[in-house]
Amino acid sequence: MAILEVREITKNFGGLTALKDVCLSVQEGELRGIIGPNGAGKTTLFNVISGDLKPTGGKVYLQGEDITGLPPHKICKKGLGRTFQLTMVFPELTVYESIWVGINSRKEKPWDPFRSFEKDSDVSERAEELCRIVGLYEKRDELASNLSYGDQKALEIAMALSTDPAVLLLDEPTQGVSPKEAEGLIELIVELSKRMTIVLIEHSVDVVLRLCHKVTVLNEGRVIAEGSPEEISRNKEVQRIYLGT
Repeated sequence: MAILEVREITKNFGGLTALKDVCLSVQEGELRGIIGPNGAGKTTLFNVISGDLKPTGGKVYLQGEDITGLPPHKICKKGLGRTFQLTMVFPELTVYESIWVGINSRKEKPWDPFRSFEKDSDVSERAEELCRIVGLYEKRDELASNLSYGDQKALEIAMALSTDPAVLLLDEPTQGVSPKEAEGLIELIVELSKRMTIVLIEHSVDVVLRLCHKVTVLNEGRVIAEGSPEEISRNKEVQRIYLGT
């Protein structure tokens, strides 16, 4: 059974159809890539899956459970993590504190901003572990606002991981970062894909074809192709519509 399934999702904004009958079936342990030109509907699809937008029609299932239209915080607690095109970090918190807050967000008792960040040893250990995983352990006491954009992207991934997701949605994680930082983020994604299911939107076709097990191509809100990287690279419709050849 698919760990994430999108069934005939349609999303309209007034008279504009952003998504039309989109279907997606992602297996556990898969690294799925989603590509398409600007305005194809990629981020809209993520927003529908994560609950940031309600679909006009269709269903979304996570681990076999219908999550269609649930608010983002409830979908997060059911096992979905995500990042955004533009980083969404807490500028006034340190790297460590940002991750600490994410870990506590899964607990029944809401986070108390006056509570010590060190009170729960299990949470503290997990926060430090995630700092190491994303390569920010040496910068764990830095304010998020002082990090480079690439490091902020890594921190956002750590914050998404802090909720222990079964499925991780990454929205253009290498966009706007230096080539060196992009390579570091790619290496991180490869390592994470060994232990969880990842769905990746990426502007670099080369990165997607290099990393992903399977690729879905969107254009004008519709799925126009799906298959292995080799199949997608040879697909005439993809070459014509997306690659311009």
